Amino acid sequence: MSYQLFSVGDNVADYYIDRKLISAGGSALNVAVVARRLGVESAYHGIFGSDEAGDFLKETLRNEKVDCPVCVTRNGMNAIAKIRELDSVTKIDEVDKGVYKNLQLNSSDMGEICSAKLVHTTVYSYVERYLPRIKRETNVSFDFSFYRELKYLERVLECVDFAFFTKTGGEDVRNFLSWASEKGPQLTIMLMGSEGSLLYYKGVFYHQSALPINVVDSLGAGDAYIAAFLTELINNKIFAGKEISVKIIDKIMQRATKTAAEYCQLVGSLGIHKGVDYD
Repeated sequence: MSYQLFSVGDNVADYYIDRKLISAGGSALNVAVVARRLGVESAYHGIFGSDEAGDFLKETLRNEKVDCPVCVTRNGMNAIAKIRELDSVTKIDEVDKGVYKNLQLNSSDMGEICSAKLVHTTVYSYVERYLPRIKRETNVSFDFSFYRELKYLERVLECVDFAFFTKTGGEDVRNFLSWASEKGPQLTIMLMGSEGSLLYYKGVFYHQSALPINVVDSLGAGDAYIAAFLTELINNKIFAGKEISVKIIDKIMQRATKTAAEYCQLVGSLGIHKGVDYD
Protein backbone atom coordinates (compact mmCIF):
# COMPACT_ATOMS: atom_id res chain seq x y z
CA MET A 1 0.00 0.00 0.00
CA SER A 2 1.17 3.52 -0.79
CA TYR A 3 0.60 6.00 2.05
CA GLN A 4 0.21 9.76 2.01
CA LEU A 5 2.37 10.17 5.13
CA PHE A 6 4.93 7.80 6.63
CA SER A 7 6.27 8.89 10.03
CA VAL A 8 9.49 7.22 11.17
CA GLY A 9 11.23 7.27 14.52
CA ASP A 10 10.37 7.68 18.17
CA ASN A 11 7.51 6.12 20.12
CA VAL A 12 7.54 6.99 23.81
CA ALA A 13 5.28 6.22 26.75
CA ASP A 14 5.06 9.48 28.72
CA TYR A 15 4.80 8.66 32.42
CA TYR A 16 2.98 11.36 34.39
CA ILE A 17 4.54 10.88 37.80
CA ASP A 18 1.89 12.66 39.87
CA ARG A 19 -1.08 11.25 37.96
CA LYS A 20 0.29 7.66 37.90
CA LEU A 21 -0.51 7.13 34.24
CA ILE A 22 1.23 6.63 30.94
CA SER A 23 0.22 8.58 27.88
CA ALA A 24 0.92 7.68 24.26
CA GLY A 25 3.69 9.86 22.87
CA GLY A 26 6.88 10.24 20.91
CA SER A 27 7.20 12.98 18.28
CA ALA A 28 7.05 10.76 15.20
CA LEU A 29 4.23 8.61 16.57
CA ASN A 30 2.24 11.70 17.55
CA VAL A 31 2.48 13.14 14.04
CA ALA A 32 1.27 9.89 12.49
CA VAL A 33 -1.74 9.67 14.82
CA VAL A 34 -2.82 13.31 14.57
CA ALA A 35 -2.49 13.26 10.78
CA ARG A 36 -4.64 10.14 10.65
CA ARG A 37 -7.27 11.83 12.81
CA LEU A 38 -7.23 14.68 10.30
CA GLY A 39 -7.97 12.29 7.45
CA VAL A 40 -4.53 11.43 6.06
CA GLU A 41 -3.66 7.81 5.21
CA SER A 42 -0.68 7.52 7.53
CA ALA A 43 1.75 4.84 8.63
CA TYR A 44 4.37 4.65 11.36
CA HIS A 45 7.65 2.81 11.76
CA GLY A 46 9.51 2.49 15.03
CA ILE A 47 11.02 0.05 17.50
CA PHE A 48 8.74 -1.07 20.34
CA GLY A 49 9.74 -2.70 23.59
CA SER A 50 8.33 -6.06 24.65
CA ASP A 51 6.88 -4.58 27.84
CA GLU A 52 3.56 -3.08 28.92
CA ALA A 53 4.44 0.34 27.54
CA GLY A 54 5.30 -1.08 24.12
CA ASP A 55 2.04 -3.03 24.01
CA PHE A 56 0.11 0.11 24.99
CA LEU A 57 1.65 2.13 22.15
CA LYS A 58 1.02 -0.58 19.56
CA GLU A 59 -2.57 -0.84 20.73
CA THR A 60 -2.89 2.94 20.40
CA LEU A 61 -1.80 2.79 16.77
CA ARG A 62 -4.21 -0.05 16.02
CA ASN A 63 -7.11 1.82 17.61
CA GLU A 64 -6.21 4.99 15.70
CA LYS A 65 -6.01 3.05 12.41
CA VAL A 66 -2.38 3.99 11.79
CA ASP A 67 -0.67 1.19 9.87
CA CYS A 68 2.64 -0.29 11.02
CA PRO A 69 3.75 -2.34 8.00
CA VAL A 70 7.43 -2.53 9.01
CA CYS A 71 7.41 -1.97 12.78
CA VAL A 72 9.62 -4.08 15.02
CA THR A 73 9.23 -5.32 18.60
CA ARG A 74 12.49 -6.02 20.43
CA ASN A 75 13.02 -7.75 23.73
CA GLY A 76 13.49 -5.04 26.30
CA MET A 77 12.04 -1.82 27.61
CA ASN A 78 10.13 0.63 25.45
CA ALA A 79 11.19 4.27 25.66
CA ILE A 80 9.77 6.02 28.74
CA ALA A 81 9.74 9.76 29.51
CA LYS A 82 9.08 10.86 33.08
CA ILE A 83 6.78 13.89 33.15
CA ARG A 84 6.13 16.44 35.88
CA GLU A 85 3.49 19.17 35.80
CA LEU A 86 3.44 22.57 37.49
CA ASP A 87 0.69 25.11 36.78
CA SER A 88 -0.09 23.64 33.34
CA VAL A 89 3.62 23.65 32.43
CA THR A 90 4.80 20.20 31.46
CA LYS A 91 8.42 19.30 32.13
CA ILE A 92 10.24 16.17 30.96
CA ASP A 93 12.41 15.09 33.88
CA GLU A 94 14.28 12.32 32.06
CA VAL A 95 13.99 9.93 29.12
CA ASP A 96 15.10 6.33 28.90
CA LYS A 97 15.14 5.55 25.19
CA GLY A 98 15.03 1.80 25.75
CA VAL A 99 15.21 -0.28 22.56
CA TYR A 100 14.25 2.36 20.01
CA LYS A 101 17.67 4.00 19.80
CA ASN A 102 18.85 1.02 17.74
CA LEU A 103 16.56 1.77 14.80
CA GLN A 104 17.64 0.09 11.57
CA LEU A 105 15.98 -0.02 8.16
CA ASN A 106 16.54 -2.76 5.57
CA SER A 107 15.91 -2.43 1.83
CA SER A 108 12.36 -3.74 2.15
CA ASP A 109 11.59 -1.25 4.93
CA MET A 110 13.02 1.57 2.84
CA GLY A 111 10.96 0.61 -0.17
CA GLU A 112 7.76 0.70 1.88
CA ILE A 113 8.64 4.01 3.54
CA CYS A 114 9.79 5.76 0.38
CA SER A 115 6.58 4.84 -1.44
CA ALA A 116 4.76 7.45 0.67
CA LYS A 117 4.06 10.93 -0.69
CA LEU A 118 5.78 12.44 2.33
CA VAL A 119 8.10 11.02 5.00
CA HIS A 120 8.36 12.72 8.39
CA THR A 121 11.02 12.08 11.01
CA THR A 122 12.81 13.85 13.86
CA VAL A 123 16.11 14.66 15.49
CA TYR A 124 15.23 12.03 18.13
CA SER A 125 14.77 9.19 15.64
CA TYR A 126 18.22 7.95 14.49
CA VAL A 127 17.17 8.09 10.82
CA GLU A 128 19.87 10.48 9.54
CA ARG A 129 21.91 7.91 7.59
CA TYR A 130 18.82 6.94 5.57
CA LEU A 131 17.82 10.49 4.63
CA PRO A 132 19.80 10.80 1.37
CA ARG A 133 17.90 7.88 -0.18
CA ILE A 134 14.54 9.00 1.22
CA LYS A 135 15.17 12.49 -0.20
CA ARG A 136 15.98 11.05 -3.63
CA GLU A 137 12.71 9.11 -3.75
CA THR A 138 10.11 11.28 -1.99
CA ASN A 139 9.49 14.43 0.08
CA VAL A 140 11.03 14.81 3.54
CA SER A 141 9.78 16.64 6.62
CA PHE A 142 12.10 16.89 9.63
CA ASP A 143 11.56 18.17 13.17
CA PHE A 144 14.85 19.52 14.54
CA SER A 145 13.19 20.62 17.80
CA PHE A 146 15.74 22.59 19.90
CA TYR A 147 18.85 21.06 18.34
CA ARG A 148 21.31 23.62 16.94
CA GLU A 149 24.68 21.89 16.38
CA LEU A 150 25.77 23.51 13.12
CA LYS A 151 27.62 20.63 11.48
CA TYR A 152 24.64 18.36 12.11
CA LEU A 153 22.20 20.94 10.75
CA GLU A 154 24.24 21.52 7.60
CA ARG A 155 24.46 17.77 6.92
CA VAL A 156 20.78 17.03 7.53
CA LEU A 157 19.16 20.16 6.06
CA GLU A 158 20.34 19.32 2.54
CA CYS A 159 18.15 16.18 2.74
CA VAL A 160 15.02 18.02 3.96
CA ASP A 161 12.17 19.77 2.14
CA PHE A 162 10.15 21.01 5.13
CA ALA A 163 12.16 21.86 8.26
CA PHE A 164 10.60 22.52 11.68
CA PHE A 165 12.37 24.02 14.69
CA THR A 166 11.36 25.03 18.21
CA LYS A 167 12.60 28.38 19.48
CA THR A 168 15.40 28.46 22.01
CA GLY A 169 15.95 31.31 24.47
CA GLY A 170 17.42 34.49 23.00
CA GLU A 171 17.52 33.14 19.46
CA ASP A 172 17.49 35.45 16.42
CA VAL A 173 14.69 33.53 14.74
CA ARG A 174 14.62 35.39 11.44
CA ASN A 175 18.34 35.13 10.79
CA PHE A 176 18.31 31.48 11.75
CA LEU A 177 15.39 30.54 9.47
CA SER A 178 16.97 32.44 6.59
CA TRP A 179 20.28 30.62 7.15
CA ALA A 180 18.57 27.22 7.40
CA SER A 181 16.63 27.76 4.19
CA GLU A 182 19.89 28.31 2.28
CA LYS A 183 20.96 24.78 3.16
CA GLY A 184 18.16 23.11 1.21
CA PRO A 185 14.60 23.18 2.63
CA GLN A 186 11.78 24.73 0.64
CA LEU A 187 10.06 25.84 3.86
CA THR A 188 11.57 26.55 7.27
CA ILE A 189 9.21 26.94 10.21
CA MET A 190 9.88 28.02 13.80
CA LEU A 191 7.45 27.00 16.54
CA MET A 192 7.47 29.65 19.28
CA GLY A 193 4.86 28.58 21.82
CA SER A 194 2.79 31.52 23.03
CA GLU A 195 4.50 33.72 20.42
CA GLY A 196 2.97 31.67 17.62
CA SER A 197 4.90 30.42 14.61
CA LEU A 198 7.09 31.95 11.92
CA LEU A 199 7.57 30.58 8.40
CA TYR A 200 10.21 31.57 5.87
CA TYR A 201 9.65 31.02 2.16
CA LYS A 202 11.49 32.61 -0.76
CA GLY A 203 12.77 35.60 1.18
CA VAL A 204 9.50 36.39 2.95
CA PHE A 205 8.51 35.77 6.58
CA TYR A 206 4.96 34.79 7.55
CA HIS A 207 3.86 35.03 11.18
CA GLN A 208 0.86 33.34 12.77
CA SER A 209 -0.17 34.30 16.29
CA ALA A 210 -1.01 31.68 18.89
CA LEU A 211 -4.65 31.39 19.92
CA PRO A 212 -5.63 32.64 23.40
CA ILE A 213 -6.59 29.44 25.21
CA ASN A 214 -6.52 27.85 28.62
CA VAL A 215 -3.57 25.45 28.37
CA VAL A 216 -4.15 22.14 30.14
CA ASP A 217 -0.97 20.40 28.95
CA SER A 218 1.45 21.71 26.32
CA LEU A 219 3.16 18.36 25.74
CA GLY A 220 2.83 17.37 22.08
CA ALA A 221 1.44 20.70 20.89
CA GLY A 222 4.30 21.11 18.45
CA ASP A 223 3.70 17.63 17.04
CA ALA A 224 0.03 18.48 16.52
CA TYR A 225 1.04 21.66 14.71
CA ILE A 226 3.40 19.73 12.43
CA ALA A 227 0.82 17.01 11.74
CA ALA A 228 -1.80 19.57 10.71
CA PHE A 229 0.75 21.49 8.65
CA LEU A 230 1.76 18.35 6.75
CA THR A 231 -1.89 17.37 6.33
CA GLU A 232 -2.56 20.68 4.61
CA LEU A 233 0.49 20.26 2.38
CA ILE A 234 -0.80 16.85 1.33
CA ASN A 235 -4.39 18.03 0.83
CA ASN A 236 -3.19 20.92 -1.33
CA LYS A 237 -0.72 18.67 -3.21
CA ILE A 238 2.21 20.87 -2.20
CA PHE A 239 5.45 18.97 -2.48
CA ALA A 240 9.07 19.90 -3.12
CA GLY A 241 9.46 22.45 -5.89
CA LYS A 242 5.81 23.47 -6.21
CA GLU A 243 5.01 27.17 -5.87
CA ILE A 244 3.01 28.13 -2.78
CA SER A 245 0.72 31.14 -2.71
CA VAL A 246 0.37 33.52 0.23
CA LYS A 247 -3.26 32.44 0.59
CA ILE A 248 -2.28 28.79 0.96
CA ILE A 249 0.53 29.60 3.41
CA ASP A 250 -1.91 31.54 5.60
CA LYS A 251 -4.44 28.70 5.42
CA ILE A 252 -1.85 26.10 6.38
CA MET A 253 -0.49 28.08 9.33
CA GLN A 254 -3.97 28.88 10.62
CA ARG A 255 -5.03 25.23 10.48
CA ALA A 256 -1.83 24.12 12.20
CA THR A 257 -2.21 26.73 14.94
CA LYS A 258 -5.83 25.77 15.57
CA THR A 259 -4.91 22.09 15.83
CA ALA A 260 -2.04 22.79 18.23
CA ALA A 261 -4.40 24.79 20.45
CA GLU A 262 -6.89 21.93 20.51
CA TYR A 263 -4.22 19.50 21.66
CA CYS A 264 -3.05 21.88 24.40
CA GLN A 265 -6.40 21.20 26.04
CA LEU A 266 -5.78 17.45 26.42
CA VAL A 267 -3.77 15.66 29.08
CA GLY A 268 -0.94 13.98 27.22
CA SER A 269 0.11 14.45 23.61
CA LEU A 270 -2.86 12.54 22.22
CA GLY A 271 -5.26 12.35 25.16
CA ILE A 272 -4.77 8.57 25.42
CA HIS A 273 -3.82 7.20 28.86
CA LYS A 274 -3.44 4.09 30.93
CA GLY A 275 -3.09 3.94 34.71
CA VAL A 276 0.25 2.54 35.94
CA ASP A 277 2.62 3.04 38.85
CA TYR A 278 6.31 2.91 37.95
CA ASP A 279 7.52 4.33 41.29
